[in-house]
Amino acid sequence: LDRYVIREKVTFRDAATDYAQLLVAGPRAEQTLKAAAVGALPQAPWSSSELMFDDVGVTAGRSLWTIAPNFTLFVPKSAAASVRERLTAGGAVSCDESVLEAARIEAGLPIAGLETSEKSLAQELDRIPQTISFKKGCYLGQETLARLDALGHVNKNLVGLRIAAADRTAVPPAGTELKSGEAVAGTITSAAWSPRLAAAVALAYVKTGSNQI
Repeated sequence: LDRYVIREKVTFRDAATDYAQLLVAGPRAEQTLKAAAVGALPQAPWSSSELMFDDVGVTAGRSLWTIAPNFTLFVPKSAAASVRERLTAGGAVSCDESVLEAARIEAGLPIAGLETSEKSLAQELDRIPQTISFKKGCYLGQETLARLDALGHVNKNLVGLRIAAADRTAVPPAGTELKSGEAVAGTITSAAWSPRLAAAVALAYVKTGSNQI
């Protein structure tokens, strides 16, 4: 951001420590939020709106963390406990990070540091409709993306896996290699136990030609 500030009179400050994030997800997510807060909920993916929990202003974002409808709430840290209590009173059930990780993997959502890096290509992630426009003007990386779009081929793709595992102790760790015969066909980037499926689920980069069911 600093690099592209030329004449604008702006100051950047990391406000991440000022806010807590709560994810409200599930078939009753909208109903729970409407009962606990005042304001219109965002509908389009990645859009946001402002909600009021009594006198506390909260930014609600429509996200893609789970297959079920879900909203990320950006709450002032001083009010996080009270907002959580309001949601719980409305029927929400508190979950730990392992549940969120399983839901994220089921939804096929890649995150930075695990599935993506500066070397990742949008076509590898199979998320072109969510992330790329081929109609807009010039932007960094446009030539690479356009060339891949014309050629229609990448060497690997991010895919979802359902793995036979006896229980959560048998979930393969990130970095586990996938084999096709004796050859390495891919690598797991994230894995978790899915209580909903009673199986291990994972995201993995798999070489083109080995990624078909």
